[in-house]
Amino acid sequence: MKITLTIILLFLAQTVYSQEPGFPEDCENGVGIWIDNNGNRYEGNWRNRKRYGEFTYLYKESDKFTGMVIKDTIHGQGVFETIHNKLSGQLKQGYNK
Repeated sequence: MKITLTIILLFLAQTVYSQEPGFPEDCENGVGIWIDNNGNRYEGNWRNRKRYGEFTYLYKESDKFTGMVIKDTIHGQGVFETIHNKLSGQLKQGYNK
C-alpha cells in the first residue's frame, strides 16, 4: 500500500508542479484555482505565486488528491481517492525555507 501511494504522490508532484504559461492572476496570493492543459484542476492556497498550504488536486478522470504543500512541494499527510480506493499516507520532501 505504501509503495502504491508513493508512486501516486511522485506522479502527482511531477504533474502539479510543471507550471504552464498563462498563469492566472488569482494564483498570486490567497486562494486560487489553476487548470492545466490536461484538464486537471488544482484548488488551494498560494503565496508569491507558489502553492502553499492545504490543497485539492482534481484529476479530469474524477480521481482526487488532498494534502499539504509548502513552497510548491508536497509535504505531510495526503489522501488519494479513486472511485474504488482511498489511500492515505505521509510524504516528506525537502524544500527551501
